Amino acid sequence: MPRFFFHIRKGEVFDRDDEGREIDATGSLSEEATEASRDLLAEGDLQGLDRREWVFEIADEAGETVLTFPFEAAIEPDLPEPDA
Repeated sequence: MPRFFFHIRKGEVFDRDDEGREIDATGSLSEEATEASRDLLAEGDLQGLDRREWVFEIADEAGETVLTFPFEAAIEPDLPEPDA
């Protein structure tokens, strides 16, 4: 199974993921990024931190960036309540 590295760009700061994660296919890579972003956003909310500007720079085992995923893309929009 291929390993991908979920590096995080925090403005000018680059937080390198040296461990990585094994993921079945690149098709599920965006799903994994969405879930991980939501977890980190929720954790930040509990700490009073705004992490919406953070970005995953996901690299393959060769070190090539295969997906750039802004945390903001993982936020579910507030939908209006349907008329009752």
